[in-house]
Amino acid sequence: MLKHIQWFDVWRDAATVWVITILGGELAFQVAIFLSLQNSLWAELSDSVNKIAYLLAFTLVGCLGRKGHADRLRHLIVVAIAAWCLALINVVWYLEVSLITWLASSWIVAVFMFTGGGFSLLIAPPRKVATSATEMNEESQQMDGQVLSESAPSASSEKASS
Repeated sequence: MLKHIQWFDVWRDAATVWVITILGGELAFQVAIFLSLQNSLWAELSDSVNKIAYLLAFTLVGCLGRKGHADRLRHLIVVAIAAWCLALINVVWYLEVSLITWLASSWIVAVFMFTGGGFSLLIAPPRKVATSATEMNEESQQMDGQVLSESAPSASSEKASS
């Protein structure tokens, strides 16, 4: 399973997820300061924004991949694990996130990975990948034929105009 994984893409996408969630948290923090929210409201706002950020991040990562169903799912699972590991930085950086909270967040990351991955399949369905040069040549000839038939005037339209 792990030999077909493109590790550069995994870490790029995991960093994307992590950065989007960090930016979401910072946005929530700035809104809380601007509105002078109490701690309980700040916690709810931060939680909601973080969930939306995870959903948007995994949808974006899934759309960028545009791989087949199984490949996209495998990629998103590995990205989710890597992003969850990157979130360990938040435990060290912000110190208000405990190690127990980080460990418990794994299921939340998984839920939003599957949800965002599902949305990405709706937004950007997987491309059909040609398995051989013959199939690629046939597809390009079909596309060329469609373009030619659409652009060439038909005989019936020429007769109607004269």
